[in-house]
Amino acid sequence: MKLLKFKAEWCGPCKIMSPVVEKIAEKYDLKVVEIDADENFKKLERWNVQTIPTVLLVHRGEEIGRVIGAKTFAQTEEGLMLELEI
Repeated sequence: MKLLKFKAEWCGPCKIMSPVVEKIAEKYDLKVVEIDADENFKKLERWNVQTIPTVLLVHRGEEIGRVIGAKTFAQTEEGLMLELEI
């Protein structure tokens, strides 16, 4: 499993989410793939990302969790891990 973090350098909420995503990744031993929204339109389209920041939990090429916008650690954990029994 991995986290896809869609962001942009100019995005304030994206910067707020960075430490939250890192904590989630560390807690659940997940790889984080950062995707610059300004440079990866095909990936935005592929994953139907319309707002940044957006963080996806992906397993075997399928999305199993999504968090849109700046959220707390608990909100992010709940949004991404809802369907998992970790």
